[in-house]
Amino acid sequence: MKLLWTVEARNDLKAIYDYLLEVAGERIAAKLTASIVLSTVVLKTSAEVGQREELLLNRSQEFRYLVIGNYKVIYWVEKKLKTVHIASVFDCRQNPKKMKEIGK
Repeated sequence: MKLLWTVEARNDLKAIYDYLLEVAGERIAAKLTASIVLSTVVLKTSAEVGQREELLLNRSQEFRYLVIGNYKVIYWVEKKLKTVHIASVFDCRQNPKKMKEIGK
């Protein structure tokens, strides 16, 4: 499977990096964002390893997620194209209702 990060997911990751850079420093910002990216590599061989995202069950895609620290990497699989789409990196400390905006 190929991994494809959407613009929204890349923007989420950059926002996380920028925030951590400001409050915790470059080393921590780089370490956490790298660990988020590295955690997605497992999806190349085990795309359905993540649990289904309950808040996005009403969508045409079957959204799943991986948990890395305080973050959910939300993704969906396009089996015909053998592609995993990383839709968002969601900070679980936010209001869960914000998650409903993912992929719209």
